[in-house]
Amino acid sequence: QHLYTGHVVSLLDDVDNRSFEFYEVARSYSGVFGAATILLTYLLARRLWPEPRGRWVGLIAATFVTFSFNHVKESHYGVTDATLTFFVVLAFIAVASAYRRGTTGAYALAGFACGIACATKYSALPIVFVLVAAHFVSGTSVLAAWRRLAVGLLAVPVGFFAGYPYALLNWPPFLEHLGWMSAYSGSREFDPSERFWYILRYTMDSGLGAPLAVGSRQI
Repeated sequence: QHLYTGHVVSLLDDVDNRSFEFYEVARSYSGVFGAATILLTYLLARRLWPEPRGRWVGLIAATFVTFSFNHVKESHYGVTDATLTFFVVLAFIAVASAYRRGTTGAYALAGFACGIACATKYSALPIVFVLVAAHFVSGTSVLAAWRRLAVGLLAVPVGFFAGYPYALLNWPPFLEHLGWMSAYSGSREFDPSERFWYILRYTMDSGLGAPLAVGSRQI
């Protein structure tokens, strides 16, 4: 216990004395993931529209991400938002692959990708419902199809704990943190409609900037 405590104190001292290096590494990760998201956006469009027009859709979407004020801003900071966006787009690609291929392996990869996204930040949880919706939209209802969905859903916690092993290594604080978040979120009034329009305005005007906002409305 003494050695462990001393090791933790040493790490904290490192953060205090070498904070610039820690911030530099964190911001480098955000920059790399933010830049890679541009390519993933293009690939997602090609996956959704395999025909030739998918190239143009991908180029337009990638251009929006490239010049989006919020994306550029968050990619400069040592926070999780740029990394979250990367893994969410990656999960969308995996879900689209599961939808088109319909194989057990594709569903497993999609579920695992969704779990990794949720491990990056809990707000990625709705991506799991996208996987479920894609399964129902595909129109398959035979037993084998339900088994594929079950495999995909079981792969979600596997991906989550692979990306966030601390949750397993220190389970009680993890549960306590979830309970605190639930209590905090339930203590505030929440209007889904008002929140939707707020996010839309923020994304269009502040997030994209005036030129891209006008361009998106024309599209």
